[in-house]
Amino acid sequence: MTRKGIILYAVRALVGIVFIISAVLKFIGIDAFELYIYGFDILNLDLSYLFARMLILGEFALGLWLLSNQNKSVCNKLTYAILAAFSIFLIIQIIRGEEGNCHCMGEDINISPLNSLLKNILLFALTWVSSKAANYDNKYIKLTIFLLFICTGVAMFMVSPPDTWAEEKLQLCHNDELEKFLQTDNIYNTQTDRKKKTIVCLLSTSCKICKLSARKLQIILDKTKGVQVYEIFDGTEEEVNNFWKESQSNQQAHKTLPSDSFWLMTGSVPVFAIVEDGKVTEAFSYRTMNEKKIESAKNN
Repeated sequence: MTRKGIILYAVRALVGIVFIISAVLKFIGIDAFELYIYGFDILNLDLSYLFARMLILGEFALGLWLLSNQNKSVCNKLTYAILAAFSIFLIIQIIRGEEGNCHCMGEDINISPLNSLLKNILLFALTWVSSKAANYDNKYIKLTIFLLFICTGVAMFMVSPPDTWAEEKLQLCHNDELEKFLQTDNIYNTQTDRKKKTIVCLLSTSCKICKLSARKLQIILDKTKGVQVYEIFDGTEEEVNNFWKESQSNQQAHKTLPSDSFWLMTGSVPVFAIVEDGKVTEAFSYRTMNEKKIESAKNN
């Protein structure tokens, strides 16, 4: 391979590596990525779980394909098409005035739609430059890429299966203790209608999955009217205010408790209990929260 050929392949490999890194970072923060997709109100929760994984797998596969330098012409066209689709989505977000994280590099690397669009333009240009690289056609490399793609897909669904597959195996909260607390809790009895169904949330302000749970619940509540919510926190009022901000959830009627009192009611967090007339009728966690369960708490 000539020096020019090496440089062109390095450019192509760089584009492939960016796609692979993007896929890996999305997978690391897949819970947040699922909620980001679900928040657009196009897919239901179950389809959002599936679409998130297929998008991640597709990006990973495209990255491998670019690295392999196989079937260059088809790969280039697919890369242009995917970058164009992502860019159209980003342009729509920019027009709508969105400036928050677009999740193109996962939850923890915050990139705005505008910056992500500029990244896509650069990747488009690099792909075009690298299109002049020599084409390689090796059936063993193709087979290796295909097997790696299959193994990655299977591993992804095994390591992080969709929450649709999740089941509650243990009692989540201490029902008697929670019911006893609610009977004497002046905030619950004055700021909610105890005769109606209420989703009572047991949350810790220092728990990352609790914040994701609150965001997930809020997205479902935005689509489901008539649900009464009451939150009980292990934390201080200042921490609760930060919790609502970080979780992008609305302020609810709530109570803060010291840790020793809070943990009498549950052995884990987050926990969501449907309570009617002071009695717990059902409890679920982040993984088993879904639209059907939230809708079952509606008050007509």
